[in-house]
Amino acid sequence: MMKMVAVEEVCGRQVACIIYDSIMNFVDAVAGRLKLPSIVLRTTTAAYMHSHNVMFQLLAEGFIPLPESQLEAAIPEVYPLRFKDLQLPATIEIPQIVLDFMHSYMDIRSSSAVIWNTIDQLDRWPLQQLEQHWPVSFFSIGPFHRMAPAVATSLLEEENSCLSWLDKQAPNSVIYASLGSLAIIDEN
Repeated sequence: MMKMVAVEEVCGRQVACIIYDSIMNFVDAVAGRLKLPSIVLRTTTAAYMHSHNVMFQLLAEGFIPLPESQLEAAIPEVYPLRFKDLQLPATIEIPQIVLDFMHSYMDIRSSSAVIWNTIDQLDRWPLQQLEQHWPVSFFSIGPFHRMAPAVATSLLEEENSCLSWLDKQAPNSVIYASLGSLAIIDEN
């Protein structure tokens, strides 16, 4: 069972709010239990998230699935977006498990704001559309890739700096989780 700690116990300081990635939707429940406000961090642009809303609207109106001959057609009221530009194929029936995941990913739950990986000048129209959908504060603070220092690693050269640390750990005590790298791991 998970122990909920008092806010004052976290780093010995008062916590003002919890900011969490939208994929980690369980954090909103934790924030609620701690009686803390939460803010959703969207690592995508507002245009990408708006395309999710468009997809659900098209599904509700019966536009999807549609014949392949209509993929080049502009989506009504969302020009210049075409059916082929949607993040999911518009010509097939989308499995319910995928739709459930998208609904969960899009839900801001009880969060009081959304942080976007964009700038207002780039995503003005999608931000306006999303503000009508979610009546919370929006903070456009991207692009995130410009804020982080360059990483001195290469995908072409093997990274061995962790091996000395790994050699000191007990057998079978470390789990490797790849969060987006291009690493290929064999059974050994």
